[in-house]
Amino acid sequence: MKILTRFILLLLMFSSIKFSYCQTVDFDKERNYFNDENGILYYKGSPYTGTLHYGNGNLNLTAAYNDGKRDGINEAYDENGHLKAKGFFKAGKKDGVWVMYYESGQIEGKVSYKDGKEEGVWELYYESGKLKLKSSYKEGKLDGALEVYLENGEIKEKKFYTNGKIIN
Repeated sequence: MKILTRFILLLLMFSSIKFSYCQTVDFDKERNYFNDENGILYYKGSPYTGTLHYGNGNLNLTAAYNDGKRDGINEAYDENGHLKAKGFFKAGKKDGVWVMYYESGQIEGKVSYKDGKEEGVWELYYESGKLKLKSSYKEGKLDGALEVYLENGEIKEKKFYTNGKIIN
């Protein structure tokens, strides 16, 4: 029983330490306490961990940071408060699928990153939801077919790439 009690106390203690350092700050109100040195964001002299809100009264961006680098979900909004883009950063670099939106809320595109470089399938859509462009990236360079579609679904253009260079 003593071991379980100690474990729970330690868990609570470490949880409270983690939560005390993770904070949400309105960047516009606290701007003077932030500085960026070599890609690391500092808040009151320490690398920032938490969520920042930017926007001069309207929310324009919510960005998660860990040890001064963007790390976690980031969301960008237009001047009317509509979600424009949503994606993840890992250790300061874009990572995973990013989704962009039209003001209507319809998906405008899905793009993929790995370690800050374009990686995998990229798709752009017409506001109607129909596919506009499809391409593939490998290590930040076009690799494979790039297809451009008309809104009626017909292929307008198709090119092939290897290592960022067109091959047809």
